[in-house]
Amino acid sequence: MVSLFNNHLIFGNMDLGNLGVIEDVSRSPLPTISTIEKKVLGADGSLYKSNSFAPLDIQASIRLFNFSDYTIDKKINELMELVYSKEMRPLNYKSKRTWYDAILVSIEDFERYRNSYAYLTLVFRAPYPLARSEYRIDRYKNFTDEVIEMDTPCSTKGIFTFTGNKNKITNMRTGEFIEILDGTSQNFLIDCEKHLVKFGSNRAMDRLSPYSDFFEIKPGDRIKAEKPVSLEYYERYLYDR
Repeated sequence: MVSLFNNHLIFGNMDLGNLGVIEDVSRSPLPTISTIEKKVLGADGSLYKSNSFAPLDIQASIRLFNFSDYTIDKKINELMELVYSKEMRPLNYKSKRTWYDAILVSIEDFERYRNSYAYLTLVFRAPYPLARSEYRIDRYKNFTDEVIEMDTPCSTKGIFTFTGNKNKITNMRTGEFIEILDGTSQNFLIDCEKHLVKFGSNRAMDRLSPYSDFFEIKPGDRIKAEKPVSLEYYERYLYDR
């Protein structure tokens, strides 16, 4: 039987639906688009250059109920402690396909009715507003020339790994590349999302060519590498479904 009521709100390793009833989750249908413009001296208006998505806020209203072994105070304290987290955590609501890397930035509309129940609104912020798949796609392994196919039209940034003393990875559509300069052979990890190169737990930004770009990948892009590389990435989604 299909459930008509979905009470899941997962944040990190906690399902907040276990604390009470998720009454509402609201957000704008699309992230706000900010234009990038250039002012021309002496001219009216400005020149349009490009645009970008602003961070996305997601509000979730939850009603907490009192249980003999799990009091209102205990539940409220757990939620308040989440605000002090310095790291983003995976966020998913109502078992949708879309996941966000978010942080809890505020608790609003707080109302408490003695020890019976409490009502409050949690405000989450996703600095990168495009949703992602729950897990990274890792179907492309040990290749030197591959066309990357995706199930969505949104671009993404991936993680490349390879073993060797140097390499050059190029997006043939844009001409952008990531080049690891010659040196000692290592198990390199190139994280285009975090703009980071490392081997093991050691940062290796000194091995990165200064002309490199941590490029995006669009569906159908052809990626070529001088030496075999593997690629992992999240599918990206513009809207919830």
